[in-house]
Amino acid sequence: MKKLFLMGICLFTIKAWALEAHLNPNPIMRGESVELSISSDKPVTAPENLKELTQNFLIAGSQQRQSSQFVNGVGSTTYETAFVLHPLKGGEIQIPALKIGNEKTAPLTLKVLDKAETKEKQADLPTLELVADVSNQTPYEGQTIFYTLTLTDGQGLIGGEIIPAKVENARLNQIGQDKTESVIKNGQRVHEISRSYTLTPDKAGKIEIPPALFNGEVSYKAQRPSSKRKFFGIADADLLFGNFFNTTRPVSFTSNPVMIEVQPKPGNVKGWWLPSTKVELMADYQIPQIVQVGDTISGIFILRAQDVDASNMPVPRLNNSADFRLYPKPEERTTSLQEGHLLGQVSMPFTLIPLKAGPIEIPEVSVSWFNTMTKKWEKATVPARPLTVEESSIAPVIASHAEASIPPKEVPAIVKEPPKSWMWLALGLGVGVLFSAFVVGLIFLYKHLRQKKKEKPLPDFYPFK
Repeated sequence: MKKLFLMGICLFTIKAWALEAHLNPNPIMRGESVELSISSDKPVTAPENLKELTQNFLIAGSQQRQSSQFVNGVGSTTYETAFVLHPLKGGEIQIPALKIGNEKTAPLTLKVLDKAETKEKQADLPTLELVADVSNQTPYEGQTIFYTLTLTDGQGLIGGEIIPAKVENARLNQIGQDKTESVIKNGQRVHEISRSYTLTPDKAGKIEIPPALFNGEVSYKAQRPSSKRKFFGIADADLLFGNFFNTTRPVSFTSNPVMIEVQPKPGNVKGWWLPSTKVELMADYQIPQIVQVGDTISGIFILRAQDVDASNMPVPRLNNSADFRLYPKPEERTTSLQEGHLLGQVSMPFTLIPLKAGPIEIPEVSVSWFNTMTKKWEKATVPARPLTVEESSIAPVIASHAEASIPPKEVPAIVKEPPKSWMWLALGLGVGVLFSAFVVGLIFLYKHLRQKKKEKPLPDFYPFK
């Protein structure tokens, strides 16, 4: 049967792909190369004005890439062309808008640092450092924020472990994968490793996040003791192996503590407390083109909230009514990162069956939430869905079941005596079995007595001769 798919959706705004250009990394040191990537939602060719780059860069090579992703069941493909550029000078270099067809990229600025200009700053660089930060220092009670730990490595860590502290009156959970990038700080290239957590305070007031701990090993050059032994005819081994060798040493350091001021819930909150920056409620019904009594209608409610963990979200529900019978299914909760925001989602599938013919209505469903940006209450709503239900052959069967549910005292009982013919049949079978057993016994006794007669003469009074 043909089905109609009806959806009431207020989707998050997603930026459509245009022609975009990026530099990675930026800034760079003098003598290093940079990658210029041009991306679009359709195949990318070489820019028409690519030769303009040769005034300030040496183009060392290029490559094309393609990637696909699926977000909420919607697929998209990104095409990318990347060029490896070697700057021919230092300072700030302007990259003009690159043209492909009717589209242009935005102009970019590359900063090329001269090592001689930054040598005096290198001594101030903390080569090993763990920094803690939060996305919001004044969240509401129950509002989820980000807690980020950034590890700066300028010495060559070869392994280690970040151990977050336990936070009282709050829930801390890691989310996503570690991000690693190469950056320049005070004229020195270092590696930064960032790890993100969700932090949900359960109590209003001041909450201190204690320092996190890092334990690991770092590689360094140690001086080799002088040796006078000969190797391959060389008198001093230092001439062969050098005066230094690489080794490791353990390191351990902590991050800074972080203090947050948690605001209480506004007013008297009853039921679910949902603080967020953006909330949407959607409904998807699978309704037959012709709805009859007893037909199955499938549906799902989807609640999405930005900057909220799914475990802290309510479940949108319908209630049973005289018009239909509701069969809810277990809800599904997912939490993900999208465009730098936490996105919580609760899906509530269900099935309902109309119980009577005529016009009925799937009621309106709404969820109240508190906008943490405007400091106001708002409501996400799915409007009511009217239906027209027709009679069907299933209706009389449903009625008969309803009549069967009348208590016994209201339904006159008609008791019929069971027929007695089976009793005579059972009696006849019993008598037949007993008679057969008696006959078999007589035959056995006769054969036994005949055998004895052959072995010994019988007396005159024996009844059988």
